[in-house]
Amino acid sequence: MENNRAKKKIGIFIDGANIYYASKKAGWKLDIEKVKKLFGSIFEVKIFNYYAALPEKTDTSYADSKKYLDVIEKFAKVITKPLKYINGQKKGNVDIEITLDVVRSLNNLDEVMVFSGDSDYFELWKYVFIEQHKNIRFVSFKGNLAFELKKTKYLILEKIREFVELNRKNNTPDLAAGRISVLSIIDDRNSLSRGAVNSKKHRLSTEP
Repeated sequence: MENNRAKKKIGIFIDGANIYYASKKAGWKLDIEKVKKLFGSIFEVKIFNYYAALPEKTDTSYADSKKYLDVIEKFAKVITKPLKYINGQKKGNVDIEITLDVVRSLNNLDEVMVFSGDSDYFELWKYVFIEQHKNIRFVSFKGNLAFELKKTKYLILEKIREFVELNRKNNTPDLAAGRISVLSIIDDRNSLSRGAVNSKKHRLSTEP
């Protein structure tokens, strides 16, 4: 089974803002390089995109944001859009960009993985999984997964923290162990979570 899974073509789409703010709440950060290495040991990663809204150059947060994205760009294709300033509030949702890229790429992929816990992606799940009959998995911090996405296949980052955490003491995690850990969670025979929806019955199982 593992060999078959390793050959599957996957597209990984990371909602930068969603993951960033969720990581602050969780108290630990995600290492994008480790994420790519870990999932690259399981799948054939055809797309590895990181989406972010970039502040204006006059914004005090611009320099730090640009520096961070420059680092991310070493491991992922970075797609940016201008951050919006509305009534003193900053808005930088990238769900539309991710959704369009998933739809455009779907014919060349076996599976899709979206790093986000935002409920806005539920319609994307219905299109990919229900209509196109392809696997789509959401990856999120435990406290950031929307109720709607708990009806889908998902992976909680805390379960693989030791393999993907930034600045962890063990900065070179055992990829073989990480691979086994991820596969034990995302084995389709058991589903990604006990809350996965049956595509035919559209029924939500009871979570523990």
